[in-house]
Parts: sequence; structure tokens; C-alpha cells
Amino acid sequence: MSSDRDEVVATAKVASEEKPYAVHVDAGGHAIRADEPVDHGGGDTGPPPFGLLLSGLGACTAITLRMYAEGAANHSGTYHHPANGQPFPKVQIVTVQELLVLCAVNSC
Repeated sequence: MSSDRDEVVATAKVASEEKPYAVHVDAGGHAIRADEPVDHGGGDTGPPPFGLLLSGLGACTAITLRMYAEGAANHSGTYHHPANGQPFPKVQIVTVQELLVLCAVNSC
């Protein structure tokens, strides 16, 4: 008997490239390149791994919020909060790194 926990949600294959830290990522058939910035010895040919991690977390959050909003959509296609009926604003995800920079600049 198979359960939802046994289902493969995502796959990724990573292969090193000629450049010192550049890698080719095949994420479920989608090609992505990752690399370190020049000041860390890379060629800056793609986002750094930490940037990809933050991007994935931000994308997951934005998609989850959109799925929630779609569940509350009216027939006109406008998304309204189920509790107060107000339209949902456009979602912008601020990463942890950006939040730390904002706090440092604004002394929060």
C-alpha cells in the first residue's frame, strides 16, 4: 500500500562544470546553473546556492498563499480574504537576508 509520504515530490541532478564552482542543475527537467560570486572564487555565472535556497523558500511561500487565495476567489477572478472580504494584495516575499539588511539599516 502506497501513501502520500512515499510520493516523490521533486528531483534534482547536479553536475560540476569546468569553472571552479559552477554546477549545472537539472530540477525535474528544468535547467538551472548555480555558481559562487567572483569574490568567493566563482565565476558568477548563476545564483549562489544560498540564493537558490532562499528563492525556493520564497517561491513555496508565494505559491502557497496564491493557492489559499484561489480557494477564496469569487467568480470574477478577484481574490478576497474569506474572513473580511477584502481583496488580497499582490504578494511580495522578503527573504531572511533582505529582512536582516532592512533591520540593520532601520535599527529594528
